[in-house]
Amino acid sequence: MNTLGFMALDARSVRPYTLPLIGAAVLGVAVGQLGSAGYPTATLSIAAVIVTMLVSSYLFSLDERSGLDTLYGLVRLTRAQVVIGRYATLLTAALVSTLLGVLAYPLAAWRAGADAWAGLPEAALGVWCGVGWMIAVQAPVCFRSGYTKARFILLVLALAMFCVVMGGASILQFSVATQSGLPGWGLPALVLTTAAALVGSGALSIRWYRRRDL
Repeated sequence: MNTLGFMALDARSVRPYTLPLIGAAVLGVAVGQLGSAGYPTATLSIAAVIVTMLVSSYLFSLDERSGLDTLYGLVRLTRAQVVIGRYATLLTAALVSTLLGVLAYPLAAWRAGADAWAGLPEAALGVWCGVGWMIAVQAPVCFRSGYTKARFILLVLALAMFCVVMGGASILQFSVATQSGLPGWGLPALVLTTAAALVGSGALSIRWYRRRDL
């Protein structure tokens, strides 16, 4: 089984909770709309952070409750494949939820009196990269200690990363919309540093997961 196969396993695990996840995403967008008078990027940020955090928490807790870590070994999945597949699942969840926020963003921008499209691609990319950093920070903790031991730390990290994600996306959107202060290398540097963080995080997760006694 390869990475896509593991992602399919994750998708089957999440499928019964599709409607609650959609509800959480819609709630996130609604909360973002309520706060959009000053921060239209909240519409993007809240949905992406909430959905990715819920998917991550559910999958890692399911691994523990159902003994799936042992099952993965029985179906000849290496621990490296499990780690890479889980990262891919979470990044996909972040992408889908960010796109949902993009659909609602024009309304938030209109309510804030801003151009509905100015800086939107940059803000969306900033949110996705920001959630990528959240994954890079949280996942190694789960792979090392398991969800039960790490859940309080994960909550604190999620709240901290949400502030970073929304703040960074707001800066990107404002800089592009007003053509003030965004260097030409800013977005490529963000993407590259996020990719590097995910690669480094993945390597650390593989190392810790291999050492973990299941």
